[in-house]
Amino acid sequence: MREVSRHRRAVTSPAGRAWLLAAALLTPGPWRVHGQAPGIGARPESAPPRRGTASLHAIVPTLMQPTSPFDDIESVTTVVRGIAESADARDWHRLATYFAADVTLDYGTPERLAPAAIVARWSTLLSAFERTQHRLDAVTVRISGNRAEATAAFTATHTIGLAAGERTWTLTGQYVWTLAREATTGPWRVTGMRMRPGTSTGEDARIAAEARAASRGAALAPVAADPAHGRPHAVRAERVAFRSGHAPMVGTLYLPAEARAGARLPGVVVTGAWMTVKEQMAGRYARELAARGIAAFVFDFRGWGESGGMVRQREEPSAKIADIAAASAALAARPEIDPARLGGLGICASAGYMVAAAASDPTRLRSVALVAPWLHDAAIVREVYGGEAGVARLVASGRAALAGWATTGAQRFLPAASTTDSSAVMFGVPYYTEADRGMVAAWRNQVDPAFWEGWLTFDGLAAAPQLTQPTVLVHSDAAAIPQGARRLLERVGATDTKALWLEKVTQFDFYDRAEPVRTASDAVAAHFARTLAAAAPDAGAASRAVVERFFTTLEAKDLPAFRALWAADGVQRMPFAPAGFPTDLVGRQAIARQYGGLPTAFRSMRFPRRLASLADPERVLVEYTGEIARADGGRYDNRYIGVFTVRDGRITEFVEYFDPIVLQRAFGSTLGQTFNVDASRGGAPSP
Repeated sequence: MREVSRHRRAVTSPAGRAWLLAAALLTPGPWRVHGQAPGIGARPESAPPRRGTASLHAIVPTLMQPTSPFDDIESVTTVVRGIAESADARDWHRLATYFAADVTLDYGTPERLAPAAIVARWSTLLSAFERTQHRLDAVTVRISGNRAEATAAFTATHTIGLAAGERTWTLTGQYVWTLAREATTGPWRVTGMRMRPGTSTGEDARIAAEARAASRGAALAPVAADPAHGRPHAVRAERVAFRSGHAPMVGTLYLPAEARAGARLPGVVVTGAWMTVKEQMAGRYARELAARGIAAFVFDFRGWGESGGMVRQREEPSAKIADIAAASAALAARPEIDPARLGGLGICASAGYMVAAAASDPTRLRSVALVAPWLHDAAIVREVYGGEAGVARLVASGRAALAGWATTGAQRFLPAASTTDSSAVMFGVPYYTEADRGMVAAWRNQVDPAFWEGWLTFDGLAAAPQLTQPTVLVHSDAAAIPQGARRLLERVGATDTKALWLEKVTQFDFYDRAEPVRTASDAVAAHFARTLAAAAPDAGAASRAVVERFFTTLEAKDLPAFRALWAADGVQRMPFAPAGFPTDLVGRQAIARQYGGLPTAFRSMRFPRRLASLADPERVLVEYTGEIARADGGRYDNRYIGVFTVRDGRITEFVEYFDPIVLQRAFGSTLGQTFNVDASRGGAPSP
């Protein structure tokens, strides 16, 4: 048998490529590509040669197109080699571009990660080495439509420079990649990567590198890409346990790993389509938000996934609305979260639940976003489910399931989704029936049909008039029931509403396709960044706090504390002081002397007041009233305007405006004695 790889010179021309493909097409078995020669095909050693009848003239025009099998094999090989090359070059941005939006990475334990999660992990460890080299040998590619698999033997050499000299860790084994593309002309992206280890030598170098990486603070996965800057931003994931009613609940909190210690972030509760778990579309959007700087919380509803609940796999709108409220409370209690800046994102069916939960507690969820919202009222239910008769049949089947459960105590389940079983609630749908999309290990493909009546009678638009929070909606006319989204916009009570309509995006595209998810996430993140923004730093707060203590210490007659508020060279000015009363008190000692007799002269002092910072944050304007009960039984009530200047936490100047006639009438001849004023010294305070 002739090996096609012996004829490498032939593939440098279009005719040579045509010959090569013709030979391969006439030979059974998978295509293969070896070594660093992309496009060099070989038929399997075990496959006997076979004559064929394919026309070379018919094959050649196909080879000239960019979607030919030859080009596909070359493209796939370029991707897997590019991963190794960009990792060794520390080109992290380039590395991220080779991965699909959701990747199954298996280095012993399979994990579903966003592309930049892989970047964050690899960059942290690989950067701890002075240099690395990942060599791939015997790359083999198999193409099937828009799916591909590639395998290669690898030798990975990692060198670290230590005080005692360089050390090297060398690992061998095999990589297996799965790849996909969204269209025949689209780019290939890695959807899965598995490492089968072989030999490992130089473990001391690996341990030293891991210690160095840890000392630099390794980022935790998962990670999503930063759409604004094209750089991977690490996202830290934390498991969260809480309760909804009596049921134990499990969720995942995604946080920007770069958040400052002690910072309190805006937080968003994210919920997905009906019959789903947190590892599906809800988790995807949560990671996207966290990569954009917004903490996001996903959880399994009662009876689903990891959360508790005696009744399993039953879609119950009222219970799910209550679960959102419980999750919001749990999120608000987290030390990383600012409880005054919470929002909710509802995807597909849970959009109606999110609207109801937010409308019932606007002080908790202060902003709302809806992506591909399924929002039905009774009219839309009839449109979707076969009119009155179709709805009645489904309600009857649900009641029958409930009755059976009540009688036997056992639930009955149907497939949630299937392409072959027509009894499935979602028959013939994508995403849920695709292993590389929604058919995740954490999802149980079952549903209790007893849910039908509760679902069909739930009105996802009923709470719209009570929804007053800022709201953004992302949808498409090619997605599910867009008329429901339009009705929400017509009925919603919020005045701050925005809608983004995408072209030709299906409901399932919104769940995990790269471009729709990126576009929707950008819009949602921008909405939450605007509506959940932290209040601008209050530059005048510190000065107002000092002025507030000025009044509270006087009211408490705490003269030592009052004296301590003043700068050593502080000044009090009284432009409208009556004759014989000082207009200026200069220095902390003079001011303390002026006020020294007040605790004895006054039985009580109250100063109802309003404080406001001026343009200069060190200056504070105060409008206040003095309500003073004198020790001799009389009263002194006056109105004031005060302007304080505070620097470094001390009052440097206080200008006080008051009615001097009211002051004179209240104290008469006792004025000087009350305020320690010596008229013979021009109104200066007495020694």
